[in-house]
Amino acid sequence: MGEYRRTISRRITLKRLGKSVGFACLVLCASLPLAYASEQSESLFHKAIEAHWKWNLEEAINLYEKVLKQDPYHARAFFQRGVAYRTLGKVDLALADFTQALNVQPDLVDALFGRGLIYARQNAFDKAIADMNGVLAREPSRRDALKTRAKLLLAVGKVDESIADLDKLLSIAPSLSDAYFMRAEAYLKKGDNRKALDDLSAGLKLNPRNAQALIKRANILLATGDKKSAIQDYTKALALEPDNVEALENRGKAYTMLQNWDAAEKDFTRALEVKPDLRLALLNRAEARYRSGKYDEALKDYDQLKNLGKVDAELLFRRAQLLLALKRCQEALPDLDRVLELDPNNLSARELRGEAHAALQQFDKAIGDFDAVLAKKPTETKYLLARAAAHEALNHYTKALKDFERAVQTAPGAASAEMYYRLGRSYLLNLKFPQAVDAFTKAIDKDPRLGLAYANRGVAYKALKDYDKAQRDFKEAMKFLDTQERKEAVL
Repeated sequence: MGEYRRTISRRITLKRLGKSVGFACLVLCASLPLAYASEQSESLFHKAIEAHWKWNLEEAINLYEKVLKQDPYHARAFFQRGVAYRTLGKVDLALADFTQALNVQPDLVDALFGRGLIYARQNAFDKAIADMNGVLAREPSRRDALKTRAKLLLAVGKVDESIADLDKLLSIAPSLSDAYFMRAEAYLKKGDNRKALDDLSAGLKLNPRNAQALIKRANILLATGDKKSAIQDYTKALALEPDNVEALENRGKAYTMLQNWDAAEKDFTRALEVKPDLRLALLNRAEARYRSGKYDEALKDYDQLKNLGKVDAELLFRRAQLLLALKRCQEALPDLDRVLELDPNNLSARELRGEAHAALQQFDKAIGDFDAVLAKKPTETKYLLARAAAHEALNHYTKALKDFERAVQTAPGAASAEMYYRLGRSYLLNLKFPQAVDAFTKAIDKDPRLGLAYANRGVAYKALKDYDKAQRDFKEAMKFLDTQERKEAVL
């Protein structure tokens, strides 16, 4: 460079061609002749630059070649030809020219920057960072180099160094929205959601129409529990990009968390219209339909998922759950059997299969499943009661009583009137009348309108030959038993 040369710099981008050059724009420069350069080569060089500016790239390349035949050490001609090659997508030729320009003139910063961009595109991150280091050693405040190096450092996991570059860039250019968005990504990698959220918000003040930034902010808000604010951001993003599948799916998830099943279903349906093979959207729509009581439509979604392949335990479990809701227990069993083949420790599947067996009156099999569940969750009230009912159905009254007692003992404060009533019935079946009276009394204390508790306590009093109390209970039961069948049973 020095006193023999002055530089006229211009920035050009490939946006005019509808393409991207990568992290930043390359620089198109024209040089006046060096002291030793011939007037003819410089004249050709200026013609090449003119053709380049007019976007006559092939003509420009031919002229650069003529310059280099006359002056093999013309660094700017190598560089400018490399820019033209890069514009045409001839990356290897561009890389060779940038390198040759640097061999001739090692301090040609534009060539160093251009080569660094190509290395970045080739995922040769170490080489790209080395070139950006060289650029910034000569021009410490160069914005495109700071931004590019920050992105590269982030790609190789040097998050703190990336943030340092972005801090410097924002101190130089505080209105650069992309720098805020990139620093937000760095903070996300550090797990600092608060700072990421602040940077996304700062960037969106400068550029409120950045759909990706809106989606990222919405994702953070959703992850931190602010579902309504997340929905607002997803909605703004979808106003900008109506077919954005990520925004549609994630807004659907947010609606699901708010139990707005109809809105969730609409979002998942729209996502599937855009991209029909979205397995997760189909799975989530099936769940939304299931939750809103649209069982037949949900089942169609699950069947479609099975036809798409990739049948896994989660899909089979959800489908079985739905079939049980439809009281199609026999159809649910093969799905649950397969879930347990894939995942033998899946307690939820074992619980559900136990319920299916019980509904089909396959009580021995139901007990086997409930045994497995209770071995892992010995105080799970629901399955203690379920196993007790199965034992009762098989006339295993002693075993049933043990389960009822355990169910009530595990959470006595939370024991319901129904639980005490069922415990009382079990005492009756085991001919333990005083204990039955006590259990029915506790059931009545919790629900004074529980007619069956009065009726069965009357039975216990009668067995104890306390006929006055028995008669009082039978009369009390008549106040609350609605059906003629139950009244006749008491009489």
